[in-house]
Amino acid sequence: MAVALAVAAPLVATLVRGSGLVAPPPDRDASPAELVARLQKTIVFFGLLESAVIFCAVALIASPPTWPLLAALLPLVVMALNLPSRSA
Repeated sequence: MAVALAVAAPLVATLVRGSGLVAPPPDRDASPAELVARLQKTIVFFGLLESAVIFCAVALIASPPTWPLLAALLPLVVMALNLPSRSA
């Protein structure tokens, strides 16, 4: 069950956010309401991915197979792709 959630979490999180797997940067002329809505969707996006990783960690503690550990890598990679870029 944890493995299924880890595989489905990036898909569900992308559908919730509605701007693709890696979101483009916000427009400079975006209104404050649009920025708040974007922030709320991003929080839900990362929350879904983090909950899948935590569920895999609990499944790994409860059972000896390492499938949950391997499955947790998918949401972790998606979260890493969505980290903000470092400015030079």
